[in-house]
Amino acid sequence: MRIESKARDYVQKGIPESVQMVNFLLSIAKPLTSRELAVSMGIDRSKTGRRLPVLQKNGFIRRHRKRICRISGRKAIAWSAY
Repeated sequence: MRIESKARDYVQKGIPESVQMVNFLLSIAKPLTSRELAVSMGIDRSKTGRRLPVLQKNGFIRRHRKRICRISGRKAIAWSAY
């Protein structure tokens, strides 16, 4: 597989998952950490960790202060949709 087709596949698969993340965050009233979002959606945490900063940069979601994650018990950034 050529590099161009790998890149195209990555972008095409990533866009629907990013839309699902934004829609999920819109559907709930409270900010979630990336791990909480991943567990709630049933997806890998590395996907949320990579996509949330990009979604924030593009104005789809906002970043909140760090708080204790209900799953990991560690401090983590919380995210919400506008």
